[in-house]
Amino acid sequence: MKYDLSLIIACYNEEPILEQSIQEIIDILDISRFSYEIIFVDDCSEDSTRQIIDTIIKRYKNKRFRKLFHEKNTGRGGAVTDGFRMAEGKVAGFIDIDLEVHARYIPSFVMAIKNGYDVAVAHRVYTFQLRYMNRYILTKGYNWLVRHFLRIPLRDTEAGYKFFNRKKLLPIINSMEDKGWFWDTEFVARAYFHRLKIKETPCLFLKRYDKLSTVNSVLDTLDYLRKLLMFRRKLNDLNWIKRDINLAKPLKGIGRREYTKREIPLVYWHPIIYEIIMRFLYKKEYRKRLETISQEIGDLSVLDLCCGTCGIYRYLKTKDYLGLDINERFIRFAKASGIKVKYTDIENDDWPKDRDCIIIIGSLYQFIPQHEDIIKKAFHSARKKVIICEPILNWTSSNNKIVSFIAKKVQKGGEKQFQARFTERTLLKVYKKYKTKKIIPLGKDLLAVFEK
Repeated sequence: MKYDLSLIIACYNEEPILEQSIQEIIDILDISRFSYEIIFVDDCSEDSTRQIIDTIIKRYKNKRFRKLFHEKNTGRGGAVTDGFRMAEGKVAGFIDIDLEVHARYIPSFVMAIKNGYDVAVAHRVYTFQLRYMNRYILTKGYNWLVRHFLRIPLRDTEAGYKFFNRKKLLPIINSMEDKGWFWDTEFVARAYFHRLKIKETPCLFLKRYDKLSTVNSVLDTLDYLRKLLMFRRKLNDLNWIKRDINLAKPLKGIGRREYTKREIPLVYWHPIIYEIIMRFLYKKEYRKRLETISQEIGDLSVLDLCCGTCGIYRYLKTKDYLGLDINERFIRFAKASGIKVKYTDIENDDWPKDRDCIIIIGSLYQFIPQHEDIIKKAFHSARKKVIICEPILNWTSSNNKIVSFIAKKVQKGGEKQFQARFTERTLLKVYKKYKTKKIIPLGKDLLAVFEK
């Protein structure tokens, strides 16, 4: 790819602001270390926008500026999509040319993509302006509806400030249907449900009153709602709407409250609920399994994957412990107890590599069928030892009717990823494949110790 960044500028009647905004964008990009191209896409402007674009391209002959003039108005989404198809940069992005979210944020968004995110989007932070209150309420209300109807843990899907890994972007834009203002919602939803890593960055939004908005607050809001409901039906038909929190990383600060109880099994709703259920199901074995794991760890430093309530911590000889989890309620619970924990997407984020022992207790099944990827990652990250303790009995099929009833209730709401389980045969097969040094039966669980 020729450039670090391809920046798409979608234009429609931008005559009053285009030259000044482009100059501000160039000033920002020129002091960055990124090579870049700018692609202008005019969507049949009725003023002098096209002539200004030609003037800008002639003025900056030493820069990579290109243009595409539509013969027919397609809408903002169509203009952005056509620009992306022309892009040659590793990172492709677009911003609204009015710069109500300023160009100064561009370098940080490009770095987010270079650091491993697939999508970087702006979350607009508003200053209080009474004359802008109606737009503020409509925007906040719509974003709430998007989270409610589509189960997307993002605070702002509509900001005209988005950057992408271009290779990951192209398959999605080929499936896009809307070419108007709903394009933003559709794209973010498709990116989320395709499990792309999304970073949302707060950006100051300053309303410009020297530019007339092309958005009709009433008519466009009604059109948004109509399209939102239609899109929700389509997602339901594709069975995408019932996503499990472990299949895509929610953003820091959002937490579990963005998800309804139907989406998450009861056992993960709250740390106290989790502890009560685990102690009831394991009974006396609860303490025994943790003590046995602690003995195998010895004095080694520990990295606990999917640490939950960090139940193992109180049994460890060493306090050189770090827990990783994606459930923010569990993280807050552990931190309140003085335990060192970190918000981490186990599948997608990097793990610390300074720990002697990595432990996985009763959570490997959550990654089926990609569980072996987690094991390989653990071997790569641990310095001395990997310990896995996994249940081999499915509680829902227990002969004890009370236990069976409770197990079905606490698992209800989870996707197949939560409902899949190992049997003794399948788990032993996994353990032997990775040449375990020791296997310890622990009643309902099977513990394996791997040494490097």
